[in-house]
This record gives sequence, C-alpha cells and structure tokens, in this order.
Amino acid sequence: MAAVIFSAQAEEDLASITDYIAADNPDAALNLLSEIQTKVFLYSRTPELGKKADHLRAGLRYFIKGNYLIFYRSNKGVLEVVRVLHGAQNLPELF
Repeated sequence: MAAVIFSAQAEEDLASITDYIAADNPDAALNLLSEIQTKVFLYSRTPELGKKADHLRAGLRYFIKGNYLIFYRSNKGVLEVVRVLHGAQNLPELF
C-alpha cells in the first residue's frame, strides 16, 4: 500500500466542499468526506485502477465519488491527492 498525502490545494478543495454541504446538512458533509478518504486509501493499494487524465496533466489519474472527481498521482510508493473537484467545473481551466 502506498503512503497517502493530500496537496494543500486538495485540502482546500475538501474544506470548501464540506463547508458548502455542511451549511445544509452537516452529517452529509462528514459522510462524503469519510467516503472520499476511504476510497483514497483503497486506491492507494492499487493506484492503477484510476482512469488516466493525461489530457489534464501528465501522470494524473482520477476516480469518482458522487459528483466529485478525485485527482491523484502515484509515484515511488506515494499516492498524492492533487485536487478534489465537482464534475461540472471547467477542469482544464483548473489544471
């Protein structure tokens, strides 16, 4: 299993997402955060499971949780979560 780290931008993304959802439903916000973290650790065991997103950045992969895309890269035993973005956002603009 690869070590997992979150970029500063990914941490900001998660904070913004959970704050937005928590304004209406704090339990849903916590559940989403927990589910994302669980999937991140699952992908740390087999990082090649994620879909390639080389069109956004070389070596980038992602997986989906609900409406969110979790972008990561894996290198030398470390899985780095790079961004967590809503699927409706202009992704090329954000990379």
